[in-house]
Amino acid sequence: MKCLLCDINASMREAWKRELVRRPELAATCEILSGDITGLNADAVVSPANSFGFMRGGVDGVYTRVFGSGVEAGLQAIIRTLPSGELSVGEALVVPTGHGRIPWLISAPTMRTPSRLRDGSPVLLATRAACRAARERGVASVAFPGMGTGTGRLPFDEAARAMFDGLAEAFSEKG
Repeated sequence: MKCLLCDINASMREAWKRELVRRPELAATCEILSGDITGLNADAVVSPANSFGFMRGGVDGVYTRVFGSGVEAGLQAIIRTLPSGELSVGEALVVPTGHGRIPWLISAPTMRTPSRLRDGSPVLLATRAACRAARERGVASVAFPGMGTGTGRLPFDEAARAMFDGLAEAFSEKG
């Protein structure tokens, strides 16, 4: 599986590049890109939103504008069927987008409700969960934005480190 790390913020991309130097074992798996994540050719994009599937701000707002409000409604409908009525940090769901170029959205919350993150652990868990979900769905490429850096306001270097830790854990798993 190919991981496309795409962000409009140059500081996020630079943090990923620094982390990738430290993690050469992931170099063949990860590609760092600039620009609009919805402009990529990818099987799936990752939504780092919240446990209730609200997709109104940040990159999720972009996803909603591009894929339509049905993606948010579909995600929320699935979340309501879960025993807890929410998608916990560390879990992920794959929903169809109806989009010709990007058929899947992977919701992997970095926070229960919109809040500032205190450390990178939710980003690690969300990244790992998104990779697991992508692998289970059989996607060949998944695009990640900077996880936890918008609403969560996690510093870019900390977010990059947590994302690469999550990727490394996911790729080291059998299956």
